[in-house]
Amino acid sequence: MSTGTAFSSGIQNSLIEKAARIHKVVLPCGGHSSLYDCFTVEGNVMYLWYNTRGDNNTTHTVFEYLSWFFVLFFLNKNINKSKLVLEN
Repeated sequence: MSTGTAFSSGIQNSLIEKAARIHKVVLPCGGHSSLYDCFTVEGNVMYLWYNTRGDNNTTHTVFEYLSWFFVLFFLNKNINKSKLVLEN
């Protein structure tokens, strides 16, 4: 497991625990079978989208701000390096 992957998994686990503290039972949303499929990253924020029981399966989110190191790692992993240009 690479450092970035371990960092990402740690944040994902932390967000799942945070959601469980708030709602006790958290379920995957959007037809997914795993909570680990319910994460999105926008800018420097990672979101966990999840459903809860008992309130008409309402969808909720929790989020965590990411370090820019992780954001750049994520972009580098998911975008062709030749297309990634950083400007001041």
